[in-house]
Amino acid sequence: MSKLLKEKLKNLNATLLKTYSDTVGYTSPVLGAEREVVTKQLLNFILSPGYRVGSGAIIDEKGRETGHVDAIIEQPFSLSFPISSDTNRLYLAGAVGAAFEIKSDLYTQEKEALNKVEEIKALHRYSPDKDEIVEFGTLLIPTFIISFKGPKKIKTLEDNFLKPSNQNPNGVFIIESGLFCGRASDGTWYKGKGEAESMLAFIACVNRSLEYIESESTDLRGYIDLLSSKT
Repeated sequence: MSKLLKEKLKNLNATLLKTYSDTVGYTSPVLGAEREVVTKQLLNFILSPGYRVGSGAIIDEKGRETGHVDAIIEQPFSLSFPISSDTNRLYLAGAVGAAFEIKSDLYTQEKEALNKVEEIKALHRYSPDKDEIVEFGTLLIPTFIISFKGPKKIKTLEDNFLKPSNQNPNGVFIIESGLFCGRASDGTWYKGKGEAESMLAFIACVNRSLEYIESESTDLRGYIDLLSSKT
């Protein structure tokens, strides 16, 4: 890895940790704002122009909904609807590029994080035809867990979070430990250990997932049918 690239990635890691340490001990509203700022700093770093980052709820063509999702990457030329601000929105599942659950410490928040991932993974980005062969890599929303503190070994991430299941996250990124392990939507594995290496592995996995699901065009007419069925 080139020295310039490595320093850039290490500096990004240090910035995230500094922001986190500045909020330790504050009230929940402050911590929530900190998560939003840090997530946007990180995601905006890895995204090409045209993507939009926000937070909010997701709904699919069957009417299944999530609760609040910490961070969402919206695909270019897609639709979402503001709820209380431009960054707090209602997203159509077919327009979501990736979703992120943000935690302070996975040692104490593992169950909560996995429950949110399962909630997101229950939604479908499109409704397959009755006899259609389903490609779960494009059917399900790529979902990642980002935590400031957590396990210090990649094997622990694999054993606790990444066992084969359509309800598990695509990847887990532990910022303080400098660890990332995950599988992109196309099935490619990415692993990194170290401040720069883990950051690059995370970025690569998210970008590959975004590229892959864009290959499956989504037809939002199903949402018209959903609204019609409720009237």
